Order: sequence, then C-alpha cells, then structure tokens
Amino acid sequence: MIRIIAGEFRSRRLSVPLAVDLRPTADRIKESLFQIIGPRLVGARVLDLYAGSGNLGLEALSRGAAACCFVERSPLACAAVRRNIASLGVEGRSDLLRLDCARALGLLGRRGARFDIVFADPPYAGKTGKAGGIKNILLALDACATLTPGALVAAEHSRFDAPPAALANLRLLDRRRYGDTVISFFAAPKGRPRSPRSTESSGGASRRGGTARRT
Repeated sequence: MIRIIAGEFRSRRLSVPLAVDLRPTADRIKESLFQIIGPRLVGARVLDLYAGSGNLGLEALSRGAAACCFVERSPLACAAVRRNIASLGVEGRSDLLRLDCARALGLLGRRGARFDIVFADPPYAGKTGKAGGIKNILLALDACATLTPGALVAAEHSRFDAPPAALANLRLLDRRRYGDTVISFFAAPKGRPRSPRSTESSGGASRRGGTARRT
C-alpha cells in the first residue's frame, strides 16, 4: 500500500498499477527525503521523473508545493497517476507527460518550464553491475534548461549504480544510504549554467559536496 505521509492529504491511499514493475519509495525513506527538503517545498514547482504512481510528486503537493509535472512513459502507470490526481483533486496543480524522461526534458525546456525541485527515480542497476538509468538522467538534467537557479535534484539509485563522477553544472550536496538504496542530492548553479563540454575539457575533475539526505 502506498499512502501520503503528511500534509493536506495525510493518510490518503494512492492507486498503484499492479501489472507494472514499480519500486515505490519506502515510507521511511520518503519521510527522510521530505524532512531534508523541508521549507524548500512550500510554493515550489516540482518535476517528478519516472513518476510511477506519482508517489513523490503527490507527497510534495500535499506538503505545500505549488505545482508538479509528472513524467512517466508506462500507459498503466500514467493511468494510475491520473486516478491519484483526480482522487486528491489536484488537477489544477498537476501536469502529466507520457514520455521518456530525456525527451520530456527537451519538451519542457522548449516550453519554457522551470522547476525548483526535481525527483529522479530511474530503474535500478543490479548487483551484477549492469547500469541503471541514474547516469543518463543526471547527464540530461545537467545539460537541460528546465532548472531554476539553485534548484534541488534528489536522485534515488542503487548503491551498485554510481552517479557520474563529474557534472558541468549540478553540484553534489550530500548522499544518504538506506540499505541498497541511495539518495544523492545535487544543486543547480545559481549563476549562468556552463556547457557540459567544459567539464570534459577540464579533465573531468570530480566534485564533492557537503551534506544532504535521502528517503
């Protein structure tokens, strides 16, 4: 069972498509994540990539986010997101794109959409070391035009699937581990973004940050 933990819709259950291979963020991890984000949520514009049932984005709306754009390519998962949006009555604060996440970022950039908080929860890598989607989506976010200055990116991934060691714009703030699950927190630059190629030309020096939390 997936439910809203806190806020306006506290304890409301969410619909989940059983036929889709989803990996919902556990309540313990989700609560930790939202405690870390804290005051940033109120009035924020949120982007929920790999939305699944809409679990994280709807939790954000419940806790005071102004709006959320959900991105999910599975038709069954999209149907669940629509049901959950309607059940909570947040149609006026929600948008849903049935697209691959990388394509959605391009579309949103061309539309002029900008987001203060991004949740990214791509398919996990396995213990065999087979890569999951965390590297590709972070590279896409690093190069996209959809983040406001100082925007926060919370990326959930397996401990077996490390994010890129160096990014041109996103700065690692913190990383929290919960068993095999890790949440890495990144901040967008407050000034003018750099071209991703600048990182390559500088030798790809790794950046390390301070503190952040994970759900």
